[in-house]
Amino acid sequence: MAIQRQVITRANLKYFASLRHRKYRKSERLTLVEGRKPILEWHRSGISTGEVWITPQARELETEEDILQIAGAISPQDLQRISTLDSPEGYLAVISIPEYQPSLPDDAALCLVEVQDPGNLGTILRIADWFSIPQVWINDTCADPWSPKVIRASMGSVFHTRICLLEDPIEFLKPLAQRIIPTHLQGKPLQNFTWPPHPILLLGNEGNGLPQNWINLNPEAGVMIPGFGNAESLNIAVAAGILAWEAFGAKAPTMPNK
Repeated sequence: MAIQRQVITRANLKYFASLRHRKYRKSERLTLVEGRKPILEWHRSGISTGEVWITPQARELETEEDILQIAGAISPQDLQRISTLDSPEGYLAVISIPEYQPSLPDDAALCLVEVQDPGNLGTILRIADWFSIPQVWINDTCADPWSPKVIRASMGSVFHTRICLLEDPIEFLKPLAQRIIPTHLQGKPLQNFTWPPHPILLLGNEGNGLPQNWINLNPEAGVMIPGFGNAESLNIAVAAGILAWEAFGAKAPTMPNK
């Protein structure tokens, strides 16, 4: 569906609102980006096409109109009807979703399995961006990385991260078994762990962790973060940050400098 420039129509608004739902994002290969910073990050990345709509109130304060390439105005009331936020900032972009094909790289990678909370997924993508992890692989039971909530939680890092959906992940990963590092409670304590070159770090579901068939890809190479207090577990995004520093930061000369 073509988006009319300058004048936003009822049909546009209905179409935009449909993109809050995963099935329409998947079929249309479009998504919503909400908020000034994520939209600026999308523009700077140059990864896809799209259009930006802005409320008159936000436009009065905007100092980077040329960068934003604003298509037209949207009223606060219409934006509220479309937005996934309780208090929209006044900025909305409708963008095409980039498609990346997974490969069998020599580069390191982060592989996410059944990470279902959008906030956690967005934070992990921000971590991946911070450490310049070359690829993030996800399976189809993860949250949608192109949902407005994940995009916002990533603070725009989703646009700087190569995210690949693995259609048949176990078969895809089998040839890479020697580089796979599953995370699970029976793994070796992190302080005693030796990372291989170009690791592929597997992180599992927030509540259940990695399924056994994923651990079995390289069962002797598991790693865990030991705890010493009373908490039952670490938040998955917190664990991702700690492990990413160890795997891709402090001890990984294969990773590029920021």
